[in-house]
Amino acid sequence: AEIFRQQEAREADKAHRASINRAALEAFMAEGMPEACAKQAVTLIAQRKIPNIAISY
Repeated sequence: AEIFRQQEAREADKAHRASINRAALEAFMAEGMPEACAKQAVTLIAQRKIPNIAISY
């Protein structure tokens, strides 16, 4: 039961992070950034490869 609960929590967290990343992607694109660049920006920020910028989940 505990393993199942942990798996559900991981899946919920993954979905939550995806929705936040998607919102960031859409915001970049709404301001004129091409989709490929926006995807790369969100990915790099999420991976903490850009200093002084973070996504709050």
